[in-house]
Amino acid sequence: MGEGSPQSRTQAGDRRASERLDSWKEIAAYVKREIRTVQRWEKSLGLPVRRLADQQGVFAYKSELDIWWRERETKIQEEEAEADRRALPAPTPPETATSNQIPEETLIPGQRHSKPSPYLLVSVALALLLVGMGLREFGPRIQEKFWPQKGRVMLAVVPFKNLSGDPEAQRIAEGLTEETISGLSRLRPRLLGVVELPPPLAALGPYDSDKSLKTDYLLEGTVRRAGDKVGITASRLPAEPRFSFW
Repeated sequence: MGEGSPQSRTQAGDRRASERLDSWKEIAAYVKREIRTVQRWEKSLGLPVRRLADQQGVFAYKSELDIWWRERETKIQEEEAEADRRALPAPTPPETATSNQIPEETLIPGQRHSKPSPYLLVSVALALLLVGMGLREFGPRIQEKFWPQKGRVMLAVVPFKNLSGDPEAQRIAEGLTEETISGLSRLRPRLLGVVELPPPLAALGPYDSDKSLKTDYLLEGTVRRAGDKVGITASRLPAEPRFSFW
């Protein structure tokens, strides 16, 4: 049977129709890409896509697409790899230490500076407060049990000295003297006696005046005012001139 017979032409037409792709969707599915990708390949790389006479539809043949793909496969793979690299986020450059910043790995253990936790500060403050309250409440009892005094201790309070010459500072010094005597007198009246050193005796000096009062200790202090700030000092002295207790 000749090649130009009607039967051979019919078979050739059937084969042609079987490898025909009649839409962008079928073409994209055949080359395993998205529709917009094959449309871009048609414009930029000459993908063999045919259009119908009315320009409303497209079609392509698998054999022509296979030939086109073998010729451009390497170029297409390189373009897609380059596009993937561009889509990746840029690597973050490593941080460099400035002149005022020491890398953390170069710090010696134990020298890293960190802010203390607020909870730690509150805990320390509460602990100090409890210790202070405990000493105030039980301190005299502890002292009486482990370091008992022989008889009643006498303490003479020397009027606080005004070192600034300011009349307001003088009133502060006088008020401190009165409050000190009043506060100490209420501590342990049975064990501690508190007296005020009269001004005439205070002028003689603490140790000369103490001989006439027969006290065990002296308490003297100073007041100094500078602007809105006031400095106050207090010292407890023994009856004999050896050293200050505090």
